[in-house]
Amino acid sequence: MRFLFKTNYEQDVRLFKHGGQVFWYGLLVAALLAAPFAVGEYGMSQLHFICIYSIVGLGLMLLVGFTGQISLGHAAFLAVGAYTEALLQARGVPFFVSLPVAALLSAALGWLLGLPALRLKGIYLAIATLAFNVIVEEVTARWEGLTGAIRACISSRSNSSACNSTATRVSTTCAWRSRCCPSLPS
Repeated sequence: MRFLFKTNYEQDVRLFKHGGQVFWYGLLVAALLAAPFAVGEYGMSQLHFICIYSIVGLGLMLLVGFTGQISLGHAAFLAVGAYTEALLQARGVPFFVSLPVAALLSAALGWLLGLPALRLKGIYLAIATLAFNVIVEEVTARWEGLTGAIRACISSRSNSSACNSTATRVSTTCAWRSRCCPSLPS
């Protein structure tokens, strides 16, 4: 076991604590850069989900781990970003434009939710973020003109079993609408 005693502030805030971490993170970056050439389509989709959930986990770690606050609304911000990205992509907006727009919309909603919740702490912050989560889930499930709502999940018998979770609806609604239900409004 290796014990590292820090003697100054620079050691405490350094990104890499020792040379071994530099090696392993470098190896990870090299593997991720080589993945599109070595892994198939399914493997790349799984790596995309790993990266997305890692970003969500880092955001939750910042809030819960460093501030001690409890937030139950991270899934709502993920859903807003995912729906925005999927809807913009379905309308032909280029990826390098739609991704920042989706991130900015999620950030704007976070800022709007953060203004009234600024003075909340503990269980009250958890209740406010849970309420936001429920509101976003209901909007995505019922706003037929924008998201296709529940009708997007009733496209065919083979696809209906995959609609049991909100996360599945968020990530696949636009694909199902274009493939299985061309009569639904775009």
